[in-house]
Order: sequence, then C-alpha cells, then structure tokens
Amino acid sequence: MEAKDKAKELISKFYDEIDCNITNEVVKAKAKQCALICVDEMIRTINEYQEFYGVGCLSIDELQQVKQEINKI
Repeated sequence: MEAKDKAKELISKFYDEIDCNITNEVVKAKAKQCALICVDEMIRTINEYQEFYGVGCLSIDELQQVKQEINKI
C-alpha cells in the first residue's frame, strides 16, 4: 500500500469516530491529528524494538512518508 493510501485510510478510520456535532473541517483536522499520533506511536514502537532486538520489521521511512501524506490531506 502506498503512503498516500495508508494516510487516507488512517484519517478515514478516525474521522468516523469523531463527534458529528462539529464542522466538517474541525472533524477532518481532529482525524488528521489522531492519525499523526498513531503513526508517531508506530515509529516509537519500531525504534524501541530495533534497540532491543537490533533489527527492524517495519520501515520508519515508509511511516514518515505516511505522515507527510497525512499532512497534505
């Protein structure tokens, strides 16, 4: 899955969970912030895993690309 597609998927998942009593732009901004928090947590977990085991299972570069795509949306 490309970074742009993953960014859209994450935002969409959070978008549906946010209170509908606020404007669409506020919902989108909150969904983006939630998605960024999610990616930051994945990066932190990967870093800790690599420090402990000395290997990586996911690409931090790919996650950074997802963050960039989230910010573009």
